[in-house]
Amino acid sequence: MGKIDRKISLIKRIQAEMDHRAEVEEKAVQLITEGRHGEAVALLNSLDDSVIARLQEEFKAEEESPRQRAERRRQQAKVILNVLAEDVINMNWNQEEEYLKAFMKALKQIEESGNE
Repeated sequence: MGKIDRKISLIKRIQAEMDHRAEVEEKAVQLITEGRHGEAVALLNSLDDSVIARLQEEFKAEEESPRQRAERRRQQAKVILNVLAEDVINMNWNQEEEYLKAFMKALKQIEESGNE
């Protein structure tokens, strides 16, 4: 699948998710007007904001040039290596849990820096 086809597919998936969200929100408004607030809140809580965010990230990744993608990956690897280097003093390498904790900490830092 070519780059343009992937972008078209992503746009269609984003639109489908937005349409779904609009339907759910419309139904929630209807429930509120009927005085069924609990059901409306439960319905709205069923929406997953990460779906749109993930699709937008995929679309943004399609926009990146290979050079930009490589630079982003280098930056992410740098964060991971820095966290591992900082935590190595306290780490018991025989316990996989310690290694995974440090790695998850690094991934969280990468995610937070991407939202800035």
